[in-house]
Amino acid sequence: MRKDNFFSILEKILLVPAILLLITVIIYNSLEMVNIQQKTVLLGNRQEYNLQALVSPYGEITISIDGNANYPQLELMINGLVAKKFNEDNSVTVSVRDGDLVQVNASMYQETIDIRLDEASNNIRIPNLHATWTLNSNIVVLSTIRIQ
Repeated sequence: MRKDNFFSILEKILLVPAILLLITVIIYNSLEMVNIQQKTVLLGNRQEYNLQALVSPYGEITISIDGNANYPQLELMINGLVAKKFNEDNSVTVSVRDGDLVQVNASMYQETIDIRLDEASNNIRIPNLHATWTLNSNIVVLSTIRIQ
């Protein structure tokens, strides 16, 4: 009789934490599903899971100067701050985030300079990829970055 009573008490002691653990796991998984649903991107009438945004909030773009001339003081600006100068290169690559404003400052040159947006990483949605801009001693807005 004592042995049965002992096992009955032991069963109750083990059953309660097991049930609490199960309830905790269910609640945790439900909260994670809500988080995943909030990270879903709506594209048209279909939904796609945005894995790239979970992996990296950054992307890369490459801006190039048309022609062979060098403009070492030409500045690529992100959100109004100089991110990189062209120096002796005809192209520069910079890391960008969602919502960044990309500009080029050519105010230090009196001649016209043609530039183009050559490349963008796969997670960047940019409507004017491969577009060309003419700079004429001014600051030109190229694009606002949208990370997909």
